[in-house]
Amino acid sequence: MKEFGMVLRKYIQEQGISMYRFSQNVGIERSYFQNICSGRRDLPHGKFKDVVNASYFSATQIHNLCKIYFLEKYGKSKLKRFYCIEKGVKGFYKAELREADYAITPDIKIDKNFYSGRAAVLSLIHKIIHEAGNKTLLTNFDFMDKDINKIVYNACKNKGFQEFFHCISYDEKQDTNNIERFFNLIHYAEIGYKTHVHQNSFSALLPYFLVTDQYFLQFDLYAQNAVLQPAELMDSFIHTYIKEIKQTSVDNLKIFDNNSYFECLRNEQAQAADANHDFTLAFDNKLCPIHITEEIIEKIASPLVKNTKQVAGQISQAYKLLCGDKGRPTKMLMTYEAIIRFLETGRIESFAPEVATPVPAELRLAMIKPFLKNYDTMPVFITKPANYNSDYAFSFDINGNYLITYSCEDINTEFSGKVNYFTDNVLLLEDFRDFYNYFINSEKTYDAKTSRCIIEALVTESNGGGVIV
Repeated sequence: MKEFGMVLRKYIQEQGISMYRFSQNVGIERSYFQNICSGRRDLPHGKFKDVVNASYFSATQIHNLCKIYFLEKYGKSKLKRFYCIEKGVKGFYKAELREADYAITPDIKIDKNFYSGRAAVLSLIHKIIHEAGNKTLLTNFDFMDKDINKIVYNACKNKGFQEFFHCISYDEKQDTNNIERFFNLIHYAEIGYKTHVHQNSFSALLPYFLVTDQYFLQFDLYAQNAVLQPAELMDSFIHTYIKEIKQTSVDNLKIFDNNSYFECLRNEQAQAADANHDFTLAFDNKLCPIHITEEIIEKIASPLVKNTKQVAGQISQAYKLLCGDKGRPTKMLMTYEAIIRFLETGRIESFAPEVATPVPAELRLAMIKPFLKNYDTMPVFITKPANYNSDYAFSFDINGNYLITYSCEDINTEFSGKVNYFTDNVLLLEDFRDFYNYFINSEKTYDAKTSRCIIEALVTESNGGGVIV
């Protein structure tokens, strides 16, 4: 890391601190630190936050050091994938989906078998999907076609289909497309539509299909050419080709409605038990109810919950499994907003409002304190509100060799269903694990020591026994 070392030396000199004093302050032996600054040695990963610290450098200097350090450590292509993961975690891909869909040619007619030109093909797709009385949509379009994606997503969200089938395949190489596919798959599930992950990519001349109640359309990779197949071919195609895809698809995506929380919990338990992991990295944009007690359950349970003791036991067992043999995450990253929302509202966003009322103010502190108690064995990292914020209810865990994600449609509205996705895709897993380690060391996240001080400062007991911020 030659450039990083040179810039680090320059910034230290600008602060008027001797190299010897600086190396002492950050706990690195002087000769080793000199080798770091000359580019002959890499900065130890665990020392990054000690060195790139606001105690010594300005915000601009920290930004520059981070930019150079991570570019040299990960390379441009991986940093692009990190950017895509952060876009997904923040809900940017969802925002893109919600934009107005493709501007169609209004006078397109379904009166021939072959269509040429992207504008004509997209307009045909739009017209077929929105045909009056259409209740069926079977397709394998790729999420990466932004125009078709918006057409299909908005039709699913606004029109609704009684029968829906969609499948995709991931690339067999690490790229940003796989990450976009991953998040799009989740966003469709949040509005109730499941996508199957097929193991083999499609390589025919017209690899994509779209089947509705009345039409069977096939089109090419760039939606430049499309063929309307005879209606009599639809049944045989559905019963052979689509049936085969279903049999070879990975079904690790679960959709749960408001009243299925404990079914979801059992699903998470099964996934965690299958993972056989010895470490857990958790990224949460909600307060995770790891430390919920039977007393809290009794206070917040709605009449739908019949046995609070059993529920508390189920939740405790679920998190014990999710967190491995240690019974807690190895590391946890929580957003600043998640903590503030919980302290202000008492709402546990993992629970549907039908089963749980907000945690009373006097008990909110009891759910926060254990995060401080377990500081040495489970360091908690808090995002910096100035550099990171999100209103999307998305969280993920990396449990050994498995990536498990959780989300719901909107964090600021009534709970509208929960999506649980579980994958051992090695390319996604590697990128998310590296993203996690990058993120907790970036300028967007406080170090564990500062994060602990922030939590202690945020939650204090008022004279009335409640919680103030």
